[in-house]
Amino acid sequence: MPRYIRIIDCIVDTVRNGVSPIEGEIESEIGECGQILQPNGTFITPEPIPIEPQPTLEEMQAQTLLNTEYLVIMSELSNL
Repeated sequence: MPRYIRIIDCIVDTVRNGVSPIEGEIESEIGECGQILQPNGTFITPEPIPIEPQPTLEEMQAQTLLNTEYLVIMSELSNL
C-alpha cells in the first residue's frame, strides 16, 4: 500500500498508508512527522527544544514561605 505524507511549511505534518492521496498529500517512502524537508528532497529531524524543568510543589511551598517571611521582616523593619 502506498505511503503518503502532507508537508506544511516544509515540516511533515501527517504520514499515512492508503490507496490514493488525499488533497495536499504526496507519495513518499521517507519523511516522518515533525521532520523538515530540505531543498535537496531529504528530511532532517530538528533538534529538540529544551524545556525548562518545572519546580516541584515542595520547592514552590518553600519559596512561598521565604517570600512570606521576607515580607513580615520588611514590615517589622518599617515599623521601627
